[in-house]
Amino acid sequence: MKIIHAADLHIGSAFGDFSNEAKRQRKAELVNSFKRIVDYAHENSISIILLSGDVFDKDRVNKADKDYFYQIIEGNPDISFYYLKGNHDIKSEVNKEDIPNLFLFNNEWKYYNVKDVVIAGVEISSNNKSIIPSTLNLTSDKFNIVMLHSDIKELAINKFKNKFIDYMALGHIHSYSCNNLDSRGVYVYSGCLEGRGFDEVGEKGFVVIDSTAKTHQFIPFAVRGVYEVKIDITNTKTLYDAVKLIEEKMFFIPKGSIARSIVIGSVTYPLSELDKRLHLALDFKFMYYEVKNKTTKLLNLIDYQHDISLRGEVIRTILSKKLDLDKQNQILDDCIKLLNGEDIDLCD
Repeated sequence: MKIIHAADLHIGSAFGDFSNEAKRQRKAELVNSFKRIVDYAHENSISIILLSGDVFDKDRVNKADKDYFYQIIEGNPDISFYYLKGNHDIKSEVNKEDIPNLFLFNNEWKYYNVKDVVIAGVEISSNNKSIIPSTLNLTSDKFNIVMLHSDIKELAINKFKNKFIDYMALGHIHSYSCNNLDSRGVYVYSGCLEGRGFDEVGEKGFVVIDSTAKTHQFIPFAVRGVYEVKIDITNTKTLYDAVKLIEEKMFFIPKGSIARSIVIGSVTYPLSELDKRLHLALDFKFMYYEVKNKTTKLLNLIDYQHDISLRGEVIRTILSKKLDLDKQNQILDDCIKLLNGEDIDLCD
């Protein structure tokens, strides 16, 4: 038997930085991604879809999108949908609980038997979190799927070992990952279906579980990707050279994507027009495009050898440490930014 594991649709997301037209389109795409999963299920003879939480994004979803979500379920009675709420949609009203092919969970373990498969799930709260592992009751003769919505850092994963779990279908983390739970089972985040911002770059999609073969496969499925490209313009001589280089680096990103250029390096020429020139060159290609300019003005360090100022003292101190060139330049860039009142990225 083949089963789809998906999570974190976040229907109703705000998309604050987008234009109004792009917001409307992207919100519609989130709902349509669910329809596309159902179409995929039909095309591949899959009759079970697991939704491991955060179908909706708090109370931001409008009634039309919510209604359409439930209409898709009602319109496909040959597919069984198992919907476990996550932290974003735990308080949202389920206005179609009586759909025959929609199976829900609550704050105690619930078990559904489908041929040789058991689907178990519980919605986590502060009241039941500590007892969830100890109250799970599975047997070794079934292919056991456990649905949960939680960050693995907050989930006592070791307490689920040797509980006869074959596949733990998790939600909450927005990138696909798979790890061994014990000698029998794995715990898997399907990730979100669509990247919604630059904290969600990379392939997005869902997982197909094969209970007979006891295998699973990640299926990339996003209608458009989110890309972040870091580009060093240190070796360019003019603004035109910089724009041309950045265009070349962004050329291979698919049209219609959500894209960001992070521009780094040190140059001698002014970059006040860089943002405008890049938008003129690249806005047409992407659904949404932005520039993060993290460059610094290239200094002639000799000019500061005898400079009586805080800047001169900082530069002389750094140069006296005899660091390797890359590390020296990075420290110089950060210090100069701080002296200019700019922010620095401590994660780089």
